[in-house]
Amino acid sequence: MKRIISCLLIAAVTLFSGCSFGKPNLDPNAFYVEVDVKCEGVYILECEYSLDGEPMGGRSVQNADFEKDIPENATEYFRFLPKDFPDSAEVEQELFGIHFTVIDKNGVRYAALLAPEKTCGSVCEPRANADGVYEWSRNAQFGNEYRFALEKSQAEYLIYPIN
Repeated sequence: MKRIISCLLIAAVTLFSGCSFGKPNLDPNAFYVEVDVKCEGVYILECEYSLDGEPMGGRSVQNADFEKDIPENATEYFRFLPKDFPDSAEVEQELFGIHFTVIDKNGVRYAALLAPEKTCGSVCEPRANADGVYEWSRNAQFGNEYRFALEKSQAEYLIYPIN
């Protein structure tokens, strides 16, 4: 019996590894940053975020099958809750900033460069945070989602808002 259960578990893990289950259910007490990965070679996608220019923390995502890159045309989601910020923060009244780093299969890190020329109509603005790092900034509202696209241009990764 244990052998049958083990075989079923292995089959399920193999079947669902690397599969995207689509968009998560949106929590009205959170806001989401979505990144449409429009290129190959992204093994890990990291983001660091700030509030009014002060660094707050970071996140990372990678393929469920740790041996593979994030698939081209996949959408990755970063969820932010009130507990991700100091108790005294007024998140919806302050500027939320975010910048991204791409790590390839060999562990090489690439800063995803801001591509302001591709931001037609966006309310995001490029700004330097307290560490002097340029990031996309905007007022974020809980219950909303904010989308970005990640592309590769020669040896550089470019990131820009698409909403």
